[in-house]
Amino acid sequence: MAQLTYDELRLLRQLERGDQTISDNQPRGGLDRLVDEGYVIRRLLNPSQTVHSITAKGRAAVHEAEGND
Repeated sequence: MAQLTYDELRLLRQLERGDQTISDNQPRGGLDRLVDEGYVIRRLLNPSQTVHSITAKGRAAVHEAEGND
């Protein structure tokens, strides 16, 4: 697994509570790398909005980090 930053782990914890919808004009705040690494999936809702969901790999990373906190 890639070394995740504090902010990336915070984003994954937020996604554990539910999917996030992001409009094109909003910053993605590190989600792109999480998608590229397979921790998060991105689905297009319409041309200007995407929904982000945590994957099993993302959940495992959160639980591993919590064990190391």
